[in-house]
Amino acid sequence: MNRFEATTGDLRLCAYLGTLLFLSAGTAPAEDAVPISFTLQKPTVTLHEPVFVVVRIENSLAEQVTFELGFQEKAHFHFILTEPSGSTVSPPDISEGGLGATGHMTLNAASTFERKVLVNEWYQFSKAGSYGIQVKLSALALKTASGALLANEVSSPRMLLQVDPADPSKLSELCQALLDAARTSRGYAKQAEAGLALSYILDPVAVPYLAKLAKMRGLDGMSVAGLARIANVEGVEEVISNLGTEDPELERAIRNALECLKRGCSPPAD
Repeated sequence: MNRFEATTGDLRLCAYLGTLLFLSAGTAPAEDAVPISFTLQKPTVTLHEPVFVVVRIENSLAEQVTFELGFQEKAHFHFILTEPSGSTVSPPDISEGGLGATGHMTLNAASTFERKVLVNEWYQFSKAGSYGIQVKLSALALKTASGALLANEVSSPRMLLQVDPADPSKLSELCQALLDAARTSRGYAKQAEAGLALSYILDPVAVPYLAKLAKMRGLDGMSVAGLARIANVEGVEEVISNLGTEDPELERAIRNALECLKRGCSPPAD
């Protein structure tokens, strides 16, 4: 056997052993058996509209899979944004701690998981222009019921978002639609999704709608947090004067939440 033949044989042996190691580790490309996709719900919005990324996980296997989304089912999401100026920013991650859902998810065979992720929780789109958005989902631990690890980290391609100038009329219609959804949707999860989106509309137009949301049990904390965020920009007295109601308890809650924001903490949002 010459040197070339020996080298080729060694390479084949290494490849074979590598394949065995690959199989014994129970890993396989997630995009083959359980594809994961990220899309913008709306590629064009007006200023201060909520921005959603839709995450879709399709289980085409004949067995269950499990995966981890982290605290409150969102802490394992990370964002990288390109601003209209060309600057790249990486907003702080959501903290892993406190009370809330652990984010451990189970997806049955031949089923699809879909979740709308509100990007405004990580980043506020404060000016009109073109943005780039990339999502990374880390510590995913996507596994089959039999123990095979399919993926631990996935990233989206860079998605383009166009933010048009503010349109108060359109924003008011959206606030009303979200308030109606918070009132009438079946199940708390859907109600909370609408309430959370409304609470991240950082515009005075949202104030009267948030005041009504504050009357809804289980969503009042979201309302107060949203009003405090607006007060942090517009001024607390301006927000309180626009509430359309005299409610000392609500006013006190807004002021307390605003102080929390100024100290760098996050006001409770239920």
